[in-house]
Amino acid sequence: PLILWLDADIDVIDERINRRLTTMEEKGIFEEIEQLYEFFVREYGFDALCTENGKEKMEEKEKETAPAPYISLAHGFGFQAFIPWLRAKYKAHVTDAVQIARIR
Repeated sequence: PLILWLDADIDVIDERINRRLTTMEEKGIFEEIEQLYEFFVREYGFDALCTENGKEKMEEKEKETAPAPYISLAHGFGFQAFIPWLRAKYKAHVTDAVQIARIR
């Protein structure tokens, strides 16, 4: 097996993360994720924020009849990575500006 080890100064990593966050924010990633979340709730009755130990509280019957798009998109890493963001916004009512400040 091939193993790669990347190393960088923490200041360099922080600067790259902040730059990436700014780019994502400018391109509307947070609005897009919020729209996707609201679409899942509205169209499929799937609330990704209603989880217990990482598993949905949906009834088995609902899971069986749920359309494939929600299964593939809602469980993808990209969407799951934003669950803390969505939970803070929709459950704790934290503003976007406060959330971004926390990340930085």
